[in-house]
Amino acid sequence: MARTYAEFVSLVRDWANRDSAALSDDLIQDCLRYAADKAYRKLRIAKLEATVTYDSDSYLQLLLLEMDLSLAKQKLQYLKILLSLYKLEKLMLTE
Repeated sequence: MARTYAEFVSLVRDWANRDSAALSDDLIQDCLRYAADKAYRKLRIAKLEATVTYDSDSYLQLLLLEMDLSLAKQKLQYLKILLSLYKLEKLMLTE
């Protein structure tokens, strides 16, 4: 049994009875990644699954809250610009 990823690649190469010129490490690794992805999609792993229920009202409230925060950030940025302009004007008037 292979203990490391490199040993696993070597095990696949030995099983295929091909040297590295005919069957590169990159090709074997791509095949292993594809197999792992396919297995994760087909097999159900309870620790990786979760059920979440959203209702439209709470989703809408969350959306409105995000919009309010975005608007608040824009207003804050605008106020910072106005304050900078005010300070600059005050500085120019005192000189």
